[in-house]
Amino acid sequence: MKQLYKELTVMTTAAVLCVALASTTAMAGVRVTDAQTSAAAKAAAEALSPESVIANLEETVVQEKSQAAVEEKAAKDAWEKAEQLLEEAAEKEEKEAEEATKQKAEEAVSEKAVTDTAEQTMKEVTEAAAAEAAALKELGLSADARVKVTADELDLLAAIIYCEAGGEEITGKVAVGAVVLNRVLSTEFENTIAEVIYAPGQFTPAMTGLLDQVLAEGVNEECYAAARAALNGENPVEGCLYFNSGSGSGIQIGNQHFY
Repeated sequence: MKQLYKELTVMTTAAVLCVALASTTAMAGVRVTDAQTSAAAKAAAEALSPESVIANLEETVVQEKSQAAVEEKAAKDAWEKAEQLLEEAAEKEEKEAEEATKQKAEEAVSEKAVTDTAEQTMKEVTEAAAAEAAALKELGLSADARVKVTADELDLLAAIIYCEAGGEEITGKVAVGAVVLNRVLSTEFENTIAEVIYAPGQFTPAMTGLLDQVLAEGVNEECYAAARAALNGENPVEGCLYFNSGSGSGIQIGNQHFY
């Protein structure tokens, strides 16, 4: 509407100027013909005629409506774009939140699985250690025995002690058991009592069958005591791996020498 008022003001001013120009010219003595004066008056009248004013008014209204429509559409488009961006941002945020929640849940499950596995492993190790300690205790051995053995292996160790040092004092018997255990723990020999004792060419009673005979008949308690002492850590021969009764060298215990 401001534009309309501006245009009406311009038209009115133009008409007034035309009339004033005609009058001024006449007063100044300028020769103006009646036709010229009439034309100026006619132009002014046409500029101020209702039809002209209405036509200009309608054209201005149409322009303003068109401009308003353009502005309204631009505002609507901008609003719709803003709404779309807000929706996309909300969807993105929701998706990220879901993914974060899912990841946390997966991490919690994984952590629990690791914890459960560790606890189960620890439980199994603890139970196994307890069972092993109980078995050793039942055999008269300590939980930190030099070599963990079964009842059969204890029998075998006592039997080889009987075969090799049955007539010796308790220290001589323990010394033979200690040599067997030194071999089990050495990288130069096998890893079990049975493998060490039955290794080819090592213990004569094992090769002649005497050892098996002694096992079948049973061994006296002193040989068992010597075997338990050696297993529980008693070692009068230190790191010796061999013994015999005729070399004359090494550590002598009773009738035997250990080296």
